[in-house]
Amino acid sequence: EWIRTAPYDPQADVPFAKAMQQQLRIPATTSTGSTELSDAAMAIVFDVRLLAAICKKQYKSRWTLRAVIGAGGSGTVVRASDKNLQTDVALKMVRPAKGNVFGKDEERRLMRESQAMKRVRHSSIPFFHDAFFDMDKTVYVIVMEYVQGDALSEVLQSPGGLSQSPVTEVSAELVGAVAAMHAKNIIHLDIKPPNLIYIRSEDGAHVLKIID
Repeated sequence: EWIRTAPYDPQADVPFAKAMQQQLRIPATTSTGSTELSDAAMAIVFDVRLLAAICKKQYKSRWTLRAVIGAGGSGTVVRASDKNLQTDVALKMVRPAKGNVFGKDEERRLMRESQAMKRVRHSSIPFFHDAFFDMDKTVYVIVMEYVQGDALSEVLQSPGGLSQSPVTEVSAELVGAVAAMHAKNIIHLDIKPPNLIYIRSEDGAHVLKIID
């Protein structure tokens, strides 16, 4: 709500950045050594403002940003309401590997990977809706199914963790999902508990989703 209504003001954005720092458990350190507010938290606020501007300018406010749900080295992930699909989606921002603008090779690679992901169908892989560059080729935005659950890393560290039965169930799902990607010549490269979302469905089934 703050991002949608407030004009850009780095100082006024500090409370929002602090909230993101706490929510995402970002270490409170900065390049200047301060422990009050991290550079990473302020970068998230910048990402969200940029994404809001892109959605409004290029897509006539098709997406209404709702909440930051993740952040990493490549960019920020935001939950958004999709006016066309009539459902919530996840918008993942991808930054250039080098510099501030995507080079031709990286641009072609991302487009090739996106086309391949559109062809992958598996219950443990979030549905891939769309992807696009901003007008200046500084950000690549991936539109995918919004998945609500807990990171497997957190589930495993919680009291009781997972019993043998669900572990066997989700392991089979994970192997099937990886096989589905390999069938389309896609290699994930970063399969690990923080990138696996564990969901307990209403019917009691144990579901695993691969993200990131």
